Amino acid sequence: MDTAGFAVALERELKVEAILEKVATRAAKISDMDVELYYQFHPEQFRRPETRLARHILVTINDSIAENTRAAARQRIEAIATRLAKEPQRFEEQALKHSECPTALDGGKLGDLPRANSFLNWIKRYSN
Repeated sequence: MDTAGFAVALERELKVEAILEKVATRAAKISDMDVELYYQFHPEQFRRPETRLARHILVTINDSIAENTRAAARQRIEAIATRLAKEPQRFEEQALKHSECPTALDGGKLGDLPRANSFLNWIKRYSN
């Protein structure tokens, strides 16, 4: 971005900030008691289902590649599982080192999944 483009972007940003400031000063003042009452009378808006962070290590099977035959993949999985049983805190490192999924770059992270039955169903579906 050149100097002229930066000046235009900065001017626009300052205008937006000024407008937001004006709108905010006209808004009704809300006390701590107002917040507490709203929270007490609308609990459903503040409930979230319990979640768990899910991570994985993907090892694929491809019989045309020697290191990815079913037997070789099983051997790799068992070796990874053995290491993780001893040092579970190293999961991200093991995912980066061994997973064949792009999520390996983020420690195998799949995201937060609901802990309820859907999580258990997900595990059953993808763990074989």
